[in-house]
Amino acid sequence: MDVLGKKSKRQKTLLGVPAGSILGPIMFSLFVNDLSKSVSIDRSIMFADDGNLLFLGHPKDLQSLKLRIEQCMRELFEYLFKKKLSQNVEKTKMLILAHRSFIEQFLILNLW
Repeated sequence: MDVLGKKSKRQKTLLGVPAGSILGPIMFSLFVNDLSKSVSIDRSIMFADDGNLLFLGHPKDLQSLKLRIEQCMRELFEYLFKKKLSQNVEKTKMLILAHRSFIEQFLILNLW
């Protein structure tokens, strides 16, 4: 394939998107474009071959937030399994944005 003067190597691929291919990010985006409709998330931000899942919650209802995140993770693993994809656990991170006074509550609920 030749795109804008860049040629990709021929590769036999039985499943998935060839790593390092020119069209790989576009193919991956097309492959997972239904993620936000398949997984219970508040918001998602998708990049070429990466994504962020955002959850919004009130500090007074942290238990509900925790349950929603756990449910989403179950749905995400099911989605990935059906698509024959895997999550890179080494690159998976959780970022909590909250006032300092609520960080202890997150720790008590084992959210991180």
